Formats: sequence, structure tokens, C-alpha cells
Amino acid sequence: MGGWPLGRPFLEELRDLDPLVTVKGYGGRVHVIHGELDASVPLGVGRRYAAETGADLDVIPGAGHTFDSLAWTSAFHEAASAFLLSER
Repeated sequence: MGGWPLGRPFLEELRDLDPLVTVKGYGGRVHVIHGELDASVPLGVGRRYAAETGADLDVIPGAGHTFDSLAWTSAFHEAASAFLLSER
């Protein structure tokens, strides 16, 4: 199947990780792109990350966690490209 093998130690470590703490220590620009209907990580989490880091937030209407349609993937790429090409 390929991919990365994940074992119990990795999954146990996930419980102790707080990505928000890590990103707050990052000195660069941050941009959050989130699917409106993400059932895995609710939109409120993306809104919180954006608010607490001072990041802009792009919400992709109708998209879920994996942006699994051509329209949603295109919207994700457009938002990411606009952020990466912008100057702040």
C-alpha cells in the first residue's frame, strides 16, 4: 500500500501533542484553509487557530476534511497560492 507505517507509540504520542502551542512558537506567517463541512476537525478549530495566531482564514464552502472534489481542491490551491504569493 505504501505510505508511512504507524504504530502504537505514534498514536499514543498524538494524544499529548498540541499543534496550537507549536504554531505559536513559529515566527513566520500563518494561513488557515479549512473545509466548511469538515467532520474530522470542526471548522471551529480552524477559526480558533486563525484567531489565536493572527492568521487569515479561508473557508472552502461545502468542503470536508480531504477537499475531495476537483472544485474544492482547486479552491484550496487558489487560496494557498494567493497566500504564498502575497506580501504582508
